Amino acid sequence: MKQRSTLFLKIAVFIIGTPVLALCIFGLPMLAKEAAESNSEFAYVLYGFLTSFRKKSPIL
Repeated sequence: MKQRSTLFLKIAVFIIGTPVLALCIFGLPMLAKEAAESNSEFAYVLYGFLTSFRKKSPIL
């Protein structure tokens, strides 16, 4: 019983996570590009949001 519920949860996380990942990869950059092309003040917010997600290298 426990293995079945664990498998169900793994599948549910994968099904929910896949569209969210696709939105982050494709949706947000397109939204930022459209906002920048329309000379919107909203573009600065989107660029700040997108740059906060970039991978930061550890300080050596």
